[in-house]
Amino acid sequence: MTSIITYSPETIRSIGENISAVLEPDIIKSLMEIKLNNKFIRRRSPIKLKYTMNKSTVETWRNEKSGVSSTKSVEDKFIEQLNSELNKLSESNFDIINNKIKNILELNTDPKYMKISLTTLFNKSINEAGFSHLYARLVVIFVAIYGKIFENQLIEMVNIFYDNNIKKQFNICQEDINYDELCNRNKEKQKLLGTFTFMGGLYINNYISENVILKYFNILINSIIENKSQENIDKYIECICTLIRTIGLKLETRLNTKFDELIISKLEIITNDKKKFKPRIRFMIFDLLDLRTNKWKK
Repeated sequence: MTSIITYSPETIRSIGENISAVLEPDIIKSLMEIKLNNKFIRRRSPIKLKYTMNKSTVETWRNEKSGVSSTKSVEDKFIEQLNSELNKLSESNFDIINNKIKNILELNTDPKYMKISLTTLFNKSINEAGFSHLYARLVVIFVAIYGKIFENQLIEMVNIFYDNNIKKQFNICQEDINYDELCNRNKEKQKLLGTFTFMGGLYINNYISENVILKYFNILINSIIENKSQENIDKYIECICTLIRTIGLKLETRLNTKFDELIISKLEIITNDKKKFKPRIRFMIFDLLDLRTNKWKK
């Protein structure tokens, strides 16, 4: 039976980022002739570009194919294992992946692995909004293995990220920057939206307080009200609806009578402003308010 070599997404991504190759000399010669003489070479077929890869890359692939052990560090192997399981995570297989990650962590309890786990989990959570709520649920198993220190350092990372990224990206005065920088910042904002979903998951699992949620909610709601870009407004509205839909029941229970003042009154600013906000946007908020009226039952 022919053996099949498989590569994880992280391995493929690493190869793409580190591969080193150059055009073969005869190809360079042909291209230079075109450039120098400003003419096409008559050929029966187009020039096929051929590259020569760096020897170290070739050797790595040959070693893997022949079964020779690679020179990966134990930390790299740990990252690869952890990422491999995280990349498989879904609603349907959550318990299975949770147990597999638990087994990996139990074999790697050294503080250096805790730091790697913390960085890996947090980065995936803010970059993969569709899975952020699942990553937040996984925090339980990381805390169970690494202890309270993991939770404390995660909260510290959340606070630092807010100060260095969220506040800066959403408070920027868009009139003071050029077009290219504006495009780059909008791309960053798109990436940062995953953070709000992750915060909601952390709140549901009792890792952050109402104060943290309100901090994120307020900067998002202010950006919606003050922003002039319809595209940004649409993204922020969807984000805030996802956040409140996820945590609404718990947040209202905790805030009690203050919920209307701190949350509902600010959402109603959007529904009452027919001039700035399109019907589709306002109806998204109306749906959220209807869900609240229905005791958060979908």
